[in-house]
This record gives sequence, C-alpha cells and structure tokens, in this order.
Amino acid sequence: MARADFTAIYDGLNDERYVDTLIGNTGATFSQTDRDAFVDVLGTGALTREDVLRLIVENDAFFNSEYNAAFVEMQYFGYLRRNPQDPPNTDLSRLQLLAEQAERIRRRASAARKWSRRFSSPASIANASAHPERRGTI
Repeated sequence: MARADFTAIYDGLNDERYVDTLIGNTGATFSQTDRDAFVDVLGTGALTREDVLRLIVENDAFFNSEYNAAFVEMQYFGYLRRNPQDPPNTDLSRLQLLAEQAERIRRRASAARKWSRRFSSPASIANASAHPERRGTI
C-alpha cells in the first residue's frame, strides 16, 4: 500500500471508485452486495483501505477466478520441476519421434482392419462352409 505505483493509482480515488477499481482489476465477478458492503465499511470508517483490499483478495469470487491458473502454474514449476528462468523447450525431436511411432501404429491398425475384413467377410465364411476342401488355403 505504500509503493509509489499503488499510491499513484489509488490515493486520489474516493471510496466507491477505490472499491470499483480494485474489483475491476481482479478480473472476478463480485456480487453487488459484496461491493456495497466494501464501500459501506470504508465510508463508516469500520475498516481501512488495507483491510478492504485484503477482504477483496480473500473473497471466494477472486479465489475461484484465480484457482485454476495458479494450480496449473504450480504444477508446471513444482511437479514438472521446471525452472521459471529457463527458456521454453525448443527441441522437438522427442515430439517428432512420438509422431512417427503414432503413425506406425496407425498404419498397422489400418492393415489389420483390412486383413480382418478380407478374411472374415460373410462371403468368405459362406465359401468356406460351402467348400470344406478349400479350408486353410488362400
């Protein structure tokens, strides 16, 4: 609250504009009741601007709007053990290898389906039962 950039933005605002600007900067949707309550406690002097800032940050609406992004970022740096100072990985050779493996699997599956249709069609089953002497030959 004592930083120059913060005071430059918020010190000249009345209580309503202060609350509206803070809420607008959160990106969250606050209820009109919450907004009015923040303005009222500032107007009566029950709470200071610092207290209202803390209430806005601890509000469920703000928490819910930031939770997913914070969780993903936490997983990226923590679980995946990424260093925030490292540049993005531009080596795509592993990705290319995975794409080639997927293509080989797709071709094998396609060939298996072709052979399955060729040898298990109703016509081939009917021919096999009609001509038992040909069973086992192509």
